[in-house]
Amino acid sequence: MKRDLVDELYKIAYKRYREKYPNKDFASIPNFLDSLWFSIEGELNRNGYDAARKYAEEAELIVLR
Repeated sequence: MKRDLVDELYKIAYKRYREKYPNKDFASIPNFLDSLWFSIEGELNRNGYDAARKYAEEAELIVLR
């Protein structure tokens, strides 16, 4: 169940990155996608669903080069 919630929120955050960096190959950045997933999971574990959703929707995006 928790994994489903993290996956749902991950899709939101991933979409934000995809909109900001439409041509970026995220898989080529070591551990980027895993780090994104685990940061959302950590927020969910520490502060609950509402905080994790806000994090996925509004957190400042990491600058990717």
